[in-house]
Amino acid sequence: MKNLLETKSLALEFERGNYQYLQFVDSTDGFKQIYDHSALIFKAEMARKIGYKTVNLRQDNALQEPKAKYGVISFKNFENLRLKLIGIGATEEKTLKDPRRAYFKLPRKYSKQEIETIIKELANKKQKLQQIIAPKNPEPMLMIRLENLEKMLYENLRQTHTFAQKTIGARIFNLSAEALKTYLYYANFENKNTERAKIQAILREIRYNLKTVENLSLIRAENLEKILEEIVILERILGAKK
Repeated sequence: MKNLLETKSLALEFERGNYQYLQFVDSTDGFKQIYDHSALIFKAEMARKIGYKTVNLRQDNALQEPKAKYGVISFKNFENLRLKLIGIGATEEKTLKDPRRAYFKLPRKYSKQEIETIIKELANKKQKLQQIIAPKNPEPMLMIRLENLEKMLYENLRQTHTFAQKTIGARIFNLSAEALKTYLYYANFENKNTERAKIQAILREIRYNLKTVENLSLIRAENLEKILEEIVILERILGAKK
């Protein structure tokens, strides 16, 4: 794990000045990931050129630093992707390659302004989707914290044993999704006190279910502590406004 974090740190440092490469970094379970500028360029232009209809550029929800600023994309079948990139004129850069990172030089260099435009366009798309899903958001901090809790649980529970994922993991994650959905009812309908109480009850149930996670050591202690701290913050927000 330490080596992966060190590699990620070097990769993110490279991305700060990267305007012409796709940098692929080793991750867990045979996956490769691209971060920040590489991920932005891939989603905005390269994916379409190699026939990828959908690309999941997601927020870096890792509980440990360092974290990507603009997002991460994960790939399973890297060899197939490598051949497709070469097919559209990207060059595998052997001189930059190290055991945990691979680089592809793109046919052209992108400007800082182009990267900023991509970031702005993606932010606008996200905002538009959020406005459609939740036209009213009276307590944005509450929603952000509920989203954070959902992401933290997902990132940790998906790394547990298959049996744990299907049992206690699925139960806890579904509760976090239910809490976020209940907030949307709370935000967009009239019966606010009832929905607020439901969120509090769901959070208590998540907290109690996490006892099993702790007992079976399914999540690293420091990560579990951060999840529980997030729940405490949520409970304080909910308790502060009646």
